[in-house]
Amino acid sequence: MSRHNGFVDLAKLGNIDVLFLGDSITDFWRDDGVTSPHRGKPVWDQYYGTLNAANFGISGDRTEHVLWRLQNGEGQGFKPKVIVLMIGTNNTGLESRTNPKPRNTIPEATAGVIAVVQELRKDFPDAKILLLGIFPPRCQG
Repeated sequence: MSRHNGFVDLAKLGNIDVLFLGDSITDFWRDDGVTSPHRGKPVWDQYYGTLNAANFGISGDRTEHVLWRLQNGEGQGFKPKVIVLMIGTNNTGLESRTNPKPRNTIPEATAGVIAVVQELRKDFPDAKILLLGIFPPRCQG
């Protein structure tokens, strides 16, 4: 919730032209390599730092999480020109090796991505949406 509340606070400032939404693949662009083993921040700063870009990615997120966050404050208060969305990877595959229950079926994961895009279109009707392909689930075995 603290990450969500921080994103809501950023949304209220209203100065976001490029919005990134997604899971760890998006989230790790903010990491500096010091507090995390990932090193996306230098690249983020170089290519997106001057574009009024905001990164609302959260590692482990699924489509239903992004949808809830958009409906609870992250989708209000600003008008981005472009939205970069990469979500759905965590909806595929199995819950865990010890719980081999599928997270979602492919139609369910697809419906979740569609619901997020529809919410974005409702919240930001003039924004261009770049929907990036999701990675397939890891091989279980």
